[in-house]
Amino acid sequence: MAHKSTAVVSSMLVEFGAATATFGAKQVQRAAREAGYRLPMADGFSLGDETYGSKSMLYIACPTIACRRRLEQFLEARGVKIATGDEEYHPGSGIVEVQVSYFQGVNWDE
Repeated sequence: MAHKSTAVVSSMLVEFGAATATFGAKQVQRAAREAGYRLPMADGFSLGDETYGSKSMLYIACPTIACRRRLEQFLEARGVKIATGDEEYHPGSGIVEVQVSYFQGVNWDE
């Protein structure tokens, strides 16, 4: 299964209420570079990213673990693969980990 693009996942975040507008990989890259640039995330939510080799990840921080579970179910119902088990970097936290189509995210060159 191909991974969804950052823009497609962001549109789902808008539908869920975690983001106030859609955004793409270029905006995520800009947010990582420029301290004053913020992604359009709703109150209580934030987003980070990282790229490991050819694997690009979005980390969506939710205000509560219950909210995380609802967001995971929402995204999975729309065909988004959520990192779980050994793949999960932040187990037990409010962070949803989603692999997206490759882009040069944080640490892409390491």
